[in-house]
Amino acid sequence: TAWDFGPRCAIMAERVFAVVAGLAEQGVEQIHLERTAKTIQWSGGAGRGTFVIPDDVDAEGIFPKVPTKRGIELGDAFGADLERIVFSLSQDEAMPALQGVYWAPTGALCAADMHRMTLLRPASGTVKFPSEDGILLPRQLLAALGPRTTGLGTIRVDANTVWCSLGKTVVYGRLLEAKFPHAQVRDLFRKLSTKNEDTEVLVAADQPRGPLVQSVLAIAEQPTFAVKVQATQQGLSLSCAREDGDVHVTLDAKVSGPDCAFSINGKYLLDARERASRLVFQ
Repeated sequence: TAWDFGPRCAIMAERVFAVVAGLAEQGVEQIHLERTAKTIQWSGGAGRGTFVIPDDVDAEGIFPKVPTKRGIELGDAFGADLERIVFSLSQDEAMPALQGVYWAPTGALCAADMHRMTLLRPASGTVKFPSEDGILLPRQLLAALGPRTTGLGTIRVDANTVWCSLGKTVVYGRLLEAKFPHAQVRDLFRKLSTKNEDTEVLVAADQPRGPLVQSVLAIAEQPTFAVKVQATQQGLSLSCAREDGDVHVTLDAKVSGPDCAFSINGKYLLDARERASRLVFQ
């Protein structure tokens, strides 16, 4: 997390925690750290020392003060929801507004890059964020939490930092100084809530990552992996063609609604099928 506060802060944080780790390896049970305006003092066992904080280093990134105000209880369901959506986070550091998961006041979660947007609608009992603008959970914080569906305790927001408790551990990260594209999210919610003639496709759960689908992606040209999708009453077919070859596969599927056809990045389609109980083409 110290990297959020700059490279020099991260280097100093590594030095401080290298000392703590060394004391712990020696069996020292009580290790004391104290931050003043310009120093971090440590003591443990028979050792003690001082780190001087340079003027251009934000001490909050090295040794933050955990907020004491009451946090928002998260629970296991929230962790599972995060795990379902982080796959579509943008990796482009030049676009900070897309470098996190947007937690809307309604409890909905949203992540996007320049090519797709993933929405997780609020369900009954969803944890809501008590702010009219919601919050943008930074990618670095989510990476620090790791793949976790259980054990999330509370979350607190203090000034420009967000804190997540994991049992006796606290993980923190600096909030992104960017605003998520709320208007696009609202527009998409509105479209998805409109009554349309949708084509619903139920595909056997073991097929998306099977050899047939992999053969389509193998021939699809990078980086778009463009795959033609056709949904008819006979089933769901995926096809791809280029100058040096083509492939066409049909998956066992139950299709209801009007026939439809479109092209899509095949990887995005598989990502959706892995995380959703059903596919609805609208």
